[in-house]
Amino acid sequence: MALTRPRVIIFVYGTLKRGFPGHAPLRGATFLKDARTTSQFTLYDCGDWPAMVGRGNGSVSGELFEIPIETLKILDQYEGHPHLFRRTTITLAEHRAEAWLYPRDIPPTWPVITDGSWQGPRSP
Repeated sequence: MALTRPRVIIFVYGTLKRGFPGHAPLRGATFLKDARTTSQFTLYDCGDWPAMVGRGNGSVSGELFEIPIETLKILDQYEGHPHLFRRTTITLAEHRAEAWLYPRDIPPTWPVITDGSWQGPRSP
């Protein structure tokens, strides 16, 4: 009988999405579906990447992946966990998933992405 490695569901909403420059660590992961958070978040445009915070009344769109638990260590390093972003469990419309939230005060120069969907880096 083969042993199965523990797997985790993650929600990504920025550079880790398919087609974006940070997606490399997720190659080989199982894409589950496009997803949206419940309405208790705010998404900010930081220029080269977005930052989701766990306060507000908006929802954020992203993608759900199933990954081996060992991949979390790679993603934590990529996201600067726990100093730049902090990984936590969040609630989506149909699932619970791990996601990385921005834990600091947002600079006033970062605009809110009102539709909750980051489309890529801003042009200079």
